Amino acid sequence: MMRLRSLRPAETILILVIVVWTAFGTWLAPYNPYEALAMQRLLPPDGANLFGTDDNGFDILSRILAAGQVDVGIALTATIISMILGSVVGLLVGQWELSRLKWLRAIASLILRITEIMQAFPVFILAMILVAAFGANALNLILSIAFVNSPVFLRLVRAEAVSLWKMQFAEAAKITGSNDLGISFRHILPNALPTIITQISVTIGFGVLLTAGLSFVGAGIKPPTPELGGMIAAGGRYVISGQWWVSVFPGLALAFLIFSFAYLGDRLRAVSHRKARASRTDRPASIGETAPSIRSGPASVEIVDLSAHFSVSNLSVSTRDGERLIHGVSFSLGKGEAISVVGPSASGKSLLIRTLLGIYDKRSLIVSGSMKAPDHDAVSLTGSGSDARFRIGVCGLVANPRLMLNPIVRLRSYFDRVLAARGFSKADVRAESVRLLTAVGISDAAVRLNQYPFQLSGGTAQRVCIALTLAAGAKVLCLDEPTAGLDVTIQRQVLELITKLRRDFGLSVVFATSDLALAGAFSDRMMVMESGALVEQSSPAQLFAAPRTATAQRLVEVSRI
Repeated sequence: MMRLRSLRPAETILILVIVVWTAFGTWLAPYNPYEALAMQRLLPPDGANLFGTDDNGFDILSRILAAGQVDVGIALTATIISMILGSVVGLLVGQWELSRLKWLRAIASLILRITEIMQAFPVFILAMILVAAFGANALNLILSIAFVNSPVFLRLVRAEAVSLWKMQFAEAAKITGSNDLGISFRHILPNALPTIITQISVTIGFGVLLTAGLSFVGAGIKPPTPELGGMIAAGGRYVISGQWWVSVFPGLALAFLIFSFAYLGDRLRAVSHRKARASRTDRPASIGETAPSIRSGPASVEIVDLSAHFSVSNLSVSTRDGERLIHGVSFSLGKGEAISVVGPSASGKSLLIRTLLGIYDKRSLIVSGSMKAPDHDAVSLTGSGSDARFRIGVCGLVANPRLMLNPIVRLRSYFDRVLAARGFSKADVRAESVRLLTAVGISDAAVRLNQYPFQLSGGTAQRVCIALTLAAGAKVLCLDEPTAGLDVTIQRQVLELITKLRRDFGLSVVFATSDLALAGAFSDRMMVMESGALVEQSSPAQLFAAPRTATAQRLVEVSRI
């Protein structure tokens, strides 16, 4: 949300003028805006009446000051109603469009078609019809303006929601067990607020214009209530006879309001975009932040148990058109073991990780195969996917932290939800959160819990993601390019941290990366994929010394350049 300090002084003054005018205009009026003096009709501007008087003897300046409260009040109330209605429905439509259920997608499509029909009508004509049908009073005017403006917010929020649902922080929330409705209101809606707030300012200005326009044609606020459109209409017939002030001053006041809200809307958009860019910029680590030491080679890990800790059997992924994307991949992991999945671009590495986590597009992809983990029955992947509880209790995602963490959610909120879902009491959640952050090498953990993700350096944000995975109780870390966007030093620190956690927590790791050298230094085994198929599997030393397939040979040659 934009703060006053983000504005230029002139813009701050403009906001204060509008607030004072609309909130205190009636009390600032030099005369009673509802008192007509028949003996002072159509007086020109002078010292006693700065803007003159109208045909009923009302002081025009007093009426303008009071009209601001009426026009802006109606427009603001209608905008809030349309914003709430449009945002909630738009949020649900965006969620339903991505649903696996055909009937939900059909409802979303129907709602969008209805909004298109509404927007095909001229807004002014539609509002005028509604007011004429239900009666010209303030309540019906508010509801009519809210009704014609709600499609704007609906389509705006729907577009934001569809885009945000594809971000990794939404996928990460789903992996931790949050339901779609909870993700929509806890993660998607807050991230759409800057765009909504920008639209609010513009819509208020349009609402003022619509209120004035309806009153101008006699379908809005009736005299003697002061309203700018009605004042302009009443004074229009006197312009030709030389009494220009009766309509000119209300017209200038109306133009000022509309211009001000449009201008502030543009400024809100500019400031929110600038803040969004700033929030994506890495901040330097704070003083006192600790990190694992950098060593020249890969850290040794004591494998606790190399018996099957997690296994995948005959995993296949295909489109509904029959195109095979992953072909019968099978592998197993020991406790504390790390496997790297390498391959050229579009070889299926990331899709394999996403399939293990259950965050693939279930509408367009068909998955088959099974997974097995200790204390869990084997789960079939055929059809709609595996049991969500299996994935939540077994697999955890570590990817690009700038995409995984919602930038406007404090870190403590993540740990509160994840640990509460595992049965931790409120008293134990904070202590466990601090313990996990400390375990991943973050000092001042209690302070960090109150920070936002954009306040963290890239390395610290990645450690927070790893701590959240531990908080969820995951036994297998699924790493999808977790060091993307980090410099070489931070990459080594993050991977050494994961190596330490493998030893301390007995975690197994599936690491998808296009960096063969990084994979070789980190993992116990390497799997080479080509066009969705597993073409080679061996130790790093064997792969670099004597690659058996043409794909592996090309990868090794490229890594040596």
